[in-house]
Amino acid sequence: MRPPSRVLLAARLLLGRTQAQVAADAAISPKTIFKAENGTAGVLSVEKLAQYYADKGVVLTPPSPTSGWVIEATFLKHRYDDDRRSSKNR
Repeated sequence: MRPPSRVLLAARLLLGRTQAQVAADAAISPKTIFKAENGTAGVLSVEKLAQYYADKGVVLTPPSPTSGWVIEATFLKHRYDDDRRSSKNR
């Protein structure tokens, strides 16, 4: 299933990268990334971009009967709550 444009945008922002940075790293034109994030790119371009995000640790999971799209940041090594607890103990 093809991820919606807003999911692709969220994945890029989660990585903290600009369209130009992703384009250079993924060998995709900046115009194609712009189109993907606006819902006008072709299927192959969207699939290539989704694979790039997966390779960088951002997995896009299609909706299930009980939830919408899931964007999972597998590059994060620990839970957010762990950070909060450790900062309170300092």
